[in-house]
Amino acid sequence: MKRGGQIIYTESLQHHSQKLEYFEAVAGVPNIKDGYNPAAWVLDVTTLSMESQMSAHFAQLFTNSSIYRRIQELIKELNAPPPGSKDLYFQTKTMSSGFSRKYWRHVGLISGK
Repeated sequence: MKRGGQIIYTESLQHHSQKLEYFEAVAGVPNIKDGYNPAAWVLDVTTLSMESQMSAHFAQLFTNSSIYRRIQELIKELNAPPPGSKDLYFQTKTMSSGFSRKYWRHVGLISGK
């Protein structure tokens, strides 16, 4: 995530993650050196000064990427209720109003002594 809350990359952090390849594919980003900490490298290459040097906008590149489109499709799919499912029903409102009435009747419980 970039300063200002813009997302520059997101993906599951598993062994098959494409994080390094994604950033190395950006024109002007130097490849990671052997033995270099991948997390530190990502932080180094995504600084505002590096963005300025390369004239790259990582947030915009990510928004236009296939990874971003896949994530948006997955979010849409997971937000759709399964066919035949019913809406969730909670009794929170009923329970909380009864709880409030109980204490309203006993002013000594809610006021300071």
